[in-house]
Amino acid sequence: MSDLESMEMSKPETSEKFTCPLCKKKYDTPEEMAECILKYSVENKKRKENERAEKLIREKAIRKQAILDLNEKLEKLVHEYQEDYNDPFIIDRLHNYNVDLINSRDAFKALVDSIFK
Repeated sequence: MSDLESMEMSKPETSEKFTCPLCKKKYDTPEEMAECILKYSVENKKRKENERAEKLIREKAIRKQAILDLNEKLEKLVHEYQEDYNDPFIIDRLHNYNVDLINSRDAFKALVDSIFK
């Protein structure tokens, strides 16, 4: 038996473990650890995408409601202005922007709904 063979035979088994830097789980081989890193990275990316999508949905609903609230306030102001002054200027001006505020609640809500689909 050569010296090399005897050294290999007497070499003790190492129990070195490989720790995933992301989840801290220990693995016997670097390949297993690499698989964990990839799996964790993919799951983390999906989780972040889902969180972002949910955040956008919440923000969209908040902004949509803010627009509808402003429209309601504007309708009230225009109505009061018309009652006080009977001046078509405001209505004419708003018509230039293609917004019919006299009967616009449903039309405006439909417009906002179509924008925020």
